Amino acid sequence: MMIFRLTTKAQKQLSLKELNRKETGVNKNFFVEWNVNIISLTKIEYFMITEGKTLFTIIKPVSMIASKESFEVFIGKLFAEILNELIEGKNFDHLKFDNVIYAKTENNYIRRAQIDLQYEAEELVKRNENLFNVNRMPLGREPRYPVDYFIDELAKILFEDGRVFVEDVLHN
Repeated sequence: MMIFRLTTKAQKQLSLKELNRKETGVNKNFFVEWNVNIISLTKIEYFMITEGKTLFTIIKPVSMIASKESFEVFIGKLFAEILNELIEGKNFDHLKFDNVIYAKTENNYIRRAQIDLQYEAEELVKRNENLFNVNRMPLGREPRYPVDYFIDELAKILFEDGRVFVEDVLHN
């Protein structure tokens, strides 16, 4: 199962009429739940996609993505690209998702983190730096870099039985 929690702006961008109210509480499962917002940087709209447990955030242009089908293809390629960067010896072309749920945002903690991340992204754009660097800003109750936390969580999965396994999200 994969849950995408959408802001109203993201919901409109994907042409979704209604969203589920899926409550999962405070404890998030890694790589299962993602908050999706749309932000504007230098008059260009971007998806801000934040993993619910680690606050690892991906910022990519919205461009031609205007339906849930095109979003799922976009996300499948994007996640494969990120995992290829982080996992040596793997070459994913596209990730396939089963049981995708689109829901309303639930956790104000993640939304507040996204506001901080948007501010940081605006500063990165001004300095002409890579937007990935928002993941090198300490966040959370115990200051931690989202990219390090994401890699730690991913490593736990990789070392479990020597396989890549993420709650039926990643299919080998």
